Amino acid sequence: MRIIDTHCHLNFKVFRDTYRETIERALAKDMGLIIIGAAKDTSERAVMIAHEYTNDPVYVAVGQHPSHVGDEPFDGDWLTSLAQDNKVVGIGETGIDLYRPEEIASHELQKEFLTGHVHVARALDKPLIIHSRGTAETLPTAIEDVLGVLRGGMAVRAVFHCFTGTAKQAQQILSTGCMISFTGVITFAKELEATVKAVSLDRLMVETDSPYLAPARYRGKQNEPLYVEEVALKVAEIHGKEYDEVLEQTTQNAIEFFGL
Repeated sequence: MRIIDTHCHLNFKVFRDTYRETIERALAKDMGLIIIGAAKDTSERAVMIAHEYTNDPVYVAVGQHPSHVGDEPFDGDWLTSLAQDNKVVGIGETGIDLYRPEEIASHELQKEFLTGHVHVARALDKPLIIHSRGTAETLPTAIEDVLGVLRGGMAVRAVFHCFTGTAKQAQQILSTGCMISFTGVITFAKELEATVKAVSLDRLMVETDSPYLAPARYRGKQNEPLYVEEVALKVAEIHGKEYDEVLEQTTQNAIEFFGL
């Protein structure tokens, strides 16, 4: 693999008729990808899709996004069973979302689901994919809530995906041993350049979060794994490194973190 999109949602409805050609475009460029579950149905669909590519670097994470935690009680047996599939390399995405609290399940329920995901990740020795989102005022609380769970005797390998916080917040996360992943947002949000610079290449991964957050070059289009190259290019620019060096390091980071 030359590069890995560590977080994409080809299991979502928008890709229902196009996921195969989307995956083929990525594989033709020697890319790997990890399809992330956000609910029970999309987690199960991610596993189904990955098994169409038995010998290719198409992997899965399974879990329930904070926006889905109010759907039904946390089901640890379901998550544990599905997560033992040989294509599953991570647990999540899970975490705390305080961006629009009026539209999402209660703060305490989100913590309950996060804790449940951590237990499964520890039991199966698989890394955790963290969704941590908020406004400028609430993001510090979302981050601290997640770190509080991880510090509470339940340490696991974890990555804060689609990170959009400050350089100081990034350093807070890195100090706990977690990784940080960036999306195409860094290609058009100038304020994030200091944050990207604060994360050393050996602690950084790249992703698309497709179908969302297309990088600047493709704004207005549906995002896809192929565009993860734009994220790596921006990381190289910000760090003042050669593009190939960023590809090599971020890919190695993903291989080691997810045990690929």
